[in-house]
Amino acid sequence: MPGVWRDQCVMSTLSIVVRVMFDLISWCGLVLRPRKTLEGEVLSLRKQLALYVERGVKPRRIHVATSGCRLAPPRPTKPSPS
Repeated sequence: MPGVWRDQCVMSTLSIVVRVMFDLISWCGLVLRPRKTLEGEVLSLRKQLALYVERGVKPRRIHVATSGCRLAPPRPTKPSPS
């Protein structure tokens, strides 16, 4: 019985389950984000893409540290006085 967890089938199944759970949690985080936040992110990404196209530069792959920062939840900001 101690060798059950070393079985390749069990390990690959466990890996798939963990990945699916992570994806579901990430998806829920995206669904619960405020619409203004998503609109702001889309706007900044469009602006960045326009700069790349204008300059004729090929975008580089994102760095791991930068990717982690993008996945972190945004810091709360003070509401603007209206």
